[in-house]
Amino acid sequence: MKKLCFLALAIFASVYITSCSSDSSPTTGNEEVAEQQNALEENKTPVSILEEGIAISGAVKETGTPPSPTGNLDFQVNSELKTGFQGSGFEIKFSSNDNVAGAYIRFKDSDGNATDSYYDVPSSSFSNRVASRNSNFKSALTLGRNSVSNRTDDETTINVNLENTVPAGEFCYEICIYDENNNISQIQTVCVTIEAWGGNASIVGEWVPENSVDGENTEIRCANGNTITVDYEELVESIGYLSFKEDGSFEDHFKLSFKPLDYDATSANCSPVYQDLIEEEYKGKGNWAFNEDDNSLTVIYFSLSSSDGTEFFEFGDVIVDGLYVKEVTSDVLVLEFRNDFIDNTEIRLRRR
Repeated sequence: MKKLCFLALAIFASVYITSCSSDSSPTTGNEEVAEQQNALEENKTPVSILEEGIAISGAVKETGTPPSPTGNLDFQVNSELKTGFQGSGFEIKFSSNDNVAGAYIRFKDSDGNATDSYYDVPSSSFSNRVASRNSNFKSALTLGRNSVSNRTDDETTINVNLENTVPAGEFCYEICIYDENNNISQIQTVCVTIEAWGGNASIVGEWVPENSVDGENTEIRCANGNTITVDYEELVESIGYLSFKEDGSFEDHFKLSFKPLDYDATSANCSPVYQDLIEEEYKGKGNWAFNEDDNSLTVIYFSLSSSDGTEFFEFGDVIVDGLYVKEVTSDVLVLEFRNDFIDNTEIRLRRR
């Protein structure tokens, strides 16, 4: 799965999200539906589906079994990465002190039955970090600020993509690495659960962020020799909402109006002067999945739209990494970020 990161630096003064509230009592999803969705994750994915439903970019799919281990190459696979997503995929992360030329990967069902093929993944297809291709997309989920979903670390990543034919359920993979001299490490096995879409009736509905955001400012040297500190932009309006639907689909709608700083006029007047009004609108559509084991919430975006058009992602993108449901009531949802690249630790939302 290609985990990607989005959004530009925060540029607002103070953001207050407002919306009309309904006189009727807040409604949530159906608990029985959520339980049925979560139960799907216990299904055993058949080998026949794994054989045809997996893609690894840059890898060669070979018939038969991988070569047997021959040496003692240093190899540690991250066995904590045990979650994947439908129509998207999951990551394999590993580390080694040796000069790795590639990896062999073979998939099995949870009973140990293996596919009739394996993947030879050259090191040219490895990735130490997946960078953003949507750095200008702004989201109600992060109040328009910059969001990064992948961190730089010492582990090497292999992105495993899943076709829509691979359902929620469980399966495993075997992996070993090799060097240029055809030394092959020992095989390690990790089992993966593909999350069902949805899975939490309490967060179903439309939500409006309540957080306020302090904008970025800059220091301007005036023509008279003095200096002043001013906001990069003058925010006129910022409105957004998130929609978590019972079937596991998701929508993100964000609109803002602002006036960029006029540096030359500000310097000449030694007081903030802003340019003409700019209006922007962003929409994201995809799916959401709730992991009941750790309360984590993952949103996979399959399309992003702005005034520049719509971009579609075959295997999805993740705007926010490390998002957890901290609190949920009938009318309040608190999401907590556990990501070093997002500077506010949580976002509060109220039912729309």
